[in-house]
Amino acid sequence: MTLLLSGVQAAEAVTWYLIIGSLAARAGTWFLRPKTKRFLDATTGTVFLSFGISVAVDGTR
Repeated sequence: MTLLLSGVQAAEAVTWYLIIGSLAARAGTWFLRPKTKRFLDATTGTVFLSFGISVAVDGTR
């Protein structure tokens, strides 16, 4: 019985890893699109700029 349950658990783990791997591959191709890269760069720049402004304002107090 232990061997059977171990086999079921191993099959489940392999299935999940295949699903996660295929989703990561699709996400990778989506992240490489020029429009997506531009959006992520703009969003990241906005976040860093707001952090910088926040640090500058707090530093003057």
